[in-house]
This record gives sequence, structure tokens and C-alpha cells, in this order.
Amino acid sequence: MTLFYFSIFIISFIILVYSSKGLVASINILARFLGWKEFVVAFFTMAIAATIPNLTIGISSALHKIPHLSYSEITGGNIIDLTITMALAVLISKRGLKLVSRTVQGTAISTLLLSILSLILTLDKEISRIDGLILILSFIMYSFWLFGRKD
Repeated sequence: MTLFYFSIFIISFIILVYSSKGLVASINILARFLGWKEFVVAFFTMAIAATIPNLTIGISSALHKIPHLSYSEITGGNIIDLTITMALAVLISKRGLKLVSRTVQGTAISTLLLSILSLILTLDKEISRIDGLILILSFIMYSFWLFGRKD
């Protein structure tokens, strides 16, 4: 039985790798069609796709009164994304990742600031509804900033 599940995992991983190539091509086509930067289209496409499982776990854990599950899943995923995923992308690429765009540089700074904001909001050992609204407002402000970029 373990071999069966391991086989499904490997097959799913292979499908994911090949489908990601198609996703990259589709993002380029969609960006040209919409007249948006590839970074903006990729950001929102991947953010929505990656957030659906987090959102599901977050809602479920809140309904079952297990908030630490949601928080640990989100922070753990972000730590992996910002360290291992970024490192592997750089190591696999032939020349590293160039972050010359002001939009990408601004997003890196925004990531840092929003992470600090999230940390500050947890200092009272509670994330309240007002904290949630602050985080949603922060995302909306970032989105307006991102769409307003011309570079």
C-alpha cells in the first residue's frame, strides 16, 4: 500500500513539473493579451493558486477552534517559499535570478514590511478581527501599488 501512495506522489510530482512549464508559457501569453507585466500576472495567478489550500486550512482550523494549525501552516509555507524554494530556483537557473526591475525590488521590500507587520500584530498573542482587516487592507494597498507600477 505504501508503494502505491509513493507512486501516486511521484506521478503527481512529474505532472506538476510538466504542467508548470505550460503555466509559465500561459502567463506570458495572458500578460501580453491583458497588456500587464508578466510579474503582475504571475504574482496574482500563483498567489491565488498557492493560497487556496492555505485558505481552506485556515477556515477549517478556525471553525474547529484550532487557530495554531492555520498560523503554523501559513508561516511554515512562507518560510519554505522564501528560503528553500527561492534557493532552488537560483541554484537551478544558469545565471541566478536578476532582480533589476523596480517592481520586483519593491515587492521584496513589501514582503519584508508585511512580514514585520504580521509579526507586530501577533505580539499581543492574538490576531483579532481588526488585525485581519489591517492585513486585508495592506494587501489591497500592495495590489494598487503593484498595478500602478509603470516599469
